[in-house]
Amino acid sequence: MPQTELFILMPCAKPWNIPRIAHGILQCESHAFAIRWCILQQGTDVDPKGLIKLNQALDWVPSTAWFWTPSDDCIHAPSLIRRVGEIAAEHPDCGCIIVSEDRGIKESHAILHAAPENMKRCHVDGSQCFWRRDFVGDYRYDFAGCGDQADGEFVEHFYALDPKRFVFADEILCRFNSLEM
Repeated sequence: MPQTELFILMPCAKPWNIPRIAHGILQCESHAFAIRWCILQQGTDVDPKGLIKLNQALDWVPSTAWFWTPSDDCIHAPSLIRRVGEIAAEHPDCGCIIVSEDRGIKESHAILHAAPENMKRCHVDGSQCFWRRDFVGDYRYDFAGCGDQADGEFVEHFYALDPKRFVFADEILCRFNSLEM
């Protein structure tokens, strides 16, 4: 049986963070995924959050694969990818897995908990979300309409569409904005 693919689609405006992020992705605990890490280099183009690039990159992801859109300044628990693989195996019909995220010192260690009531803008972050590509279909991030809240709108849209396809792991497995310049 072929290994399930996980596409990591990461817009990157801070390439100096790649070595530290790579350690967490490439040295993580053993997991069931075949990783495809796509670094979407940001330049002078008008795409401050990399959402236009994410929309283009979604076309590269096969319908049977998972994708994740972490930020280029976040550290993740070594168990993150393993846990997502375990959850995906336990819930083969889910379309999205949400994990909890520590917002860091800048926000007094606020936690974005993986919970149904947080599936709305400003309560969930794209780095918390692992998506099945076939669940997303042709829908894309609405950067033009939502700006930097497009990842929250993306979650809102799908949660309103089919909340039963969401699985919540209230485990802090990622830390927002944890790599300083």
